[in-house]
Amino acid sequence: MSAETDLMLDQLPALMDMAAMQAEPLHPDLVPYLTENALGMTMIAHPLVHDLLPINGHANRAYASKQAALAKAKAAQEWHTVVFLHERPYRCDALIDYVLGRHEDETPFSLASYRNTAAFEAVSATVADVWTDSENIHQHVEDWLAITQGHVPGEPLLMGDQPAFDLLPDRIEVWRGDLNDGGWSWSTSRKVGEFFTRYLGGDHELLHGFVDKRYVFGYLTSRSEFEVMVRREHVRLQP
Repeated sequence: MSAETDLMLDQLPALMDMAAMQAEPLHPDLVPYLTENALGMTMIAHPLVHDLLPINGHANRAYASKQAALAKAKAAQEWHTVVFLHERPYRCDALIDYVLGRHEDETPFSLASYRNTAAFEAVSATVADVWTDSENIHQHVEDWLAITQGHVPGEPLLMGDQPAFDLLPDRIEVWRGDLNDGGWSWSTSRKVGEFFTRYLGGDHELLHGFVDKRYVFGYLTSRSEFEVMVRREHVRLQP
């Protein structure tokens, strides 16, 4: 036999397994989440499984694995794990449902409401991680506004690097791209601000201003974005 024939025979079991996987019925929980992306490609966009051009068997196994991990994390009350088992577009909702809670009108409780509780540090860390990892803030602007409301000047809610924050001056120079994301995420780095003027292929204005340190309700540095979180009305814009 030729080398090409040997290679085909070697690959045959994997190809047959792939065909069997594709012929497997998709789990009923996943079927309603079949959709097309912006390029017209089929994908599954379930809270626990995001899969582009899915192979049914693989998606089913991924879903079963996520369900098992979710049940285990819930039983252990490992809420950070619970939230991050959800795919990124659904993490804000998971954060509210499993960590913060909701008012009767479905709006989320604010992080500030946990300020004087034993849970504040853990809840704050989870909120900060979800915020930092989010790529869809614009889809949850009202939720994030509610989550971060109630800040008392001088008492930050989200602090990723307290020593670095302490070194910042009382009057902080900040930059941002003028994105439709609530307007409260700024950076002490002009380069980071300029990056976000081009974010997601846009052409956004570069905003520049100063803010009094006491109005800052979060300072996050985990992605080297030197992110200052402050309500836009507290920023004195400069030309």
